[in-house]
Amino acid sequence: MKKNLLIGALALLLLCGLIPRKQFLEDGGSVEYRALLYSVTDVREIGGNGPGEYREGLRVEVLGVKIFDSVE
Repeated sequence: MKKNLLIGALALLLLCGLIPRKQFLEDGGSVEYRALLYSVTDVREIGGNGPGEYREGLRVEVLGVKIFDSVE
């Protein structure tokens, strides 16, 4: 009985670590989806190489380590 309770509690903690919350960033329209275990950012930043330019792409981090970055 204790083993099943422990497994259920661990599954619940893992599930809570995977559910993201949406956050709008004030850098030109970027949206960040952040959970305890990972972060995905849809980047739209103002201020590229010249006036009126912007950068866009996708950044993915897992446990604070950058896995993917396609921001141009």
